[in-house]
Amino acid sequence: MFATINQGKCRHSCQLCGCTHRSTYHYGLPLVAPEPRIKAAVLGMWGLSFVNSERLADDAVRIACPVLFQQKWDDELFTREGQIALFESIGVKQKWLYVYPGTHVRVQGQRLVDLESFLVSRLGARLAAIAQ
Repeated sequence: MFATINQGKCRHSCQLCGCTHRSTYHYGLPLVAPEPRIKAAVLGMWGLSFVNSERLADDAVRIACPVLFQQKWDDELFTREGQIALFESIGVKQKWLYVYPGTHVRVQGQRLVDLESFLVSRLGARLAAIAQ
């Protein structure tokens, strides 16, 4: 998931999220965890077994919105165990793990359909109210 709040740029000098990175962009767990304005998130394709991913477990427990976590079964970058461990670290009870066949590729096909369905089902009423 990539969200753009303030165009995705870290304009709070990382005080909000406590990160120590040198990048100016937040996405995924580091963005969702401290941000109460996010009401639903689709995450995944990452795991705790990847280099420098330890902080994601700390971020995951702070997530407060419903989450759809998408995992690729034969992902060549992230182990199944690492992805499942990250999913299990997510602190909210409203979380779903969807596993898809294949390797680490961009979101397309059924994954995209599931992503859209999830967000519309969680945010549809909010979006309709904003549009009026």
